[in-house]
Parts: sequence; C-alpha cells; structure tokens
Amino acid sequence: MGDRLRILGFDCPWFGVLFLYPEIAIDYGCKYLRQCLDLYNGDIRAALLKYNGGNPEYPGKVFSNLALVRSGGKT
Repeated sequence: MGDRLRILGFDCPWFGVLFLYPEIAIDYGCKYLRQCLDLYNGDIRAALLKYNGGNPEYPGKVFSNLALVRSGGKT
C-alpha cells in the first residue's frame, strides 16, 4: 500500500495519518480508483477487482450496495 500511495503523491512518512484523517484516505482512494478505471478503459468491474486486490466478490458487493442506494434503501 505504501508504494501505491507514494506513486499517487502521498508524502507523509507516517501512513497511520490515514486513520486520523479519513478525508485524506478517501482522496487517495479515489485517485487510485481513477487510475484503475483508466487502466481498464472504464470497465468498472475490472477496475474494482484491481482496486481491491482481485477479490472476485468485491464488484458484486459494490453493485449490490449501489442498487440499494439508488432504490432509496428498498430491497
């Protein structure tokens, strides 16, 4: 994770700061997701797999949560 953060421009020597300042973690998470989307030409499923280290269940969970949000929480 440290190498990935450094590539994205994170220059703080202490990675624990990400736990103290969630807005920083969200910012770098979004930057990394953008890189993944660019790498896979906008293929969201492939980008999510890359983002989460290849966990095959992750994209499905994201899409399920997205559907729940879009429905206003109605299942």
